[in-house]
Amino acid sequence: MIGRLRRLLPSTLFGRAVLTLFFAFGLFAFVTFFAVVHYALTPVVERSASDLAGILVLSARTLAQLPAELDDDYRTKLAREYDVRLSDSAPLEDTHAYFFPFLSRVDAALEVRLGHPVQFVTSLADDGRRWFWAALEVDGRTIWTGFPRDRVETR
Repeated sequence: MIGRLRRLLPSTLFGRAVLTLFFAFGLFAFVTFFAVVHYALTPVVERSASDLAGILVLSARTLAQLPAELDDDYRTKLAREYDVRLSDSAPLEDTHAYFFPFLSRVDAALEVRLGHPVQFVTSLADDGRRWFWAALEVDGRTIWTGFPRDRVETR
């Protein structure tokens, strides 16, 4: 076994130096990538998911407290300014599987805020935009809060 390994190693000093540098820089790149993801990107993603969950919950709770004559104005303003929609009925669910890892973070943030799991569905709007909808129970009423896929970007 050791003999086989020796045959794979370069026999010249230059070859061994290149191999050492290759592994050292590779290890450095791996550790740097892990540190950036773990200490910089993950907290940003967690905070973003928590902020979005807060907007969804606050929007649904505000709608439940508003007088009926202000519902339409509130929904319009919410859609225009925050790109969040509220609906009293479940959206037509798209049955195709859609992979969106950020959704699990939003789901976890909603569960922390509400204390129970939340049902998520996805749908396609008339304009071709993908929407994600969460069923939130507020004051004995189910309000579907939705946000589009393109709302969550790296800007």
